[in-house]
Amino acid sequence: LILFLQISTNYFLPHYHFLNIQGKLDSKDSKYIWANLVGGICFIINTYAHHAYPSVAVNIVWVIIALAAIFRKK
Repeated sequence: LILFLQISTNYFLPHYHFLNIQGKLDSKDSKYIWANLVGGICFIINTYAHHAYPSVAVNIVWVIIALAAIFRKK
């Protein structure tokens, strides 16, 4: 499980960053918001597994912001 999360996190972040720099993801697009949510969840699990609790807290806030944006769009 840890290896899967590490790989998914290392795969997700560069692609997300690349699409953002290329201008292919607009911050108001639902794909952007969902990418934030999925990435945040992966980072929560990963940082928790590595006992990096301050990072867990920051990523929980990140996920809450993404969820608020998803519900606001509906």
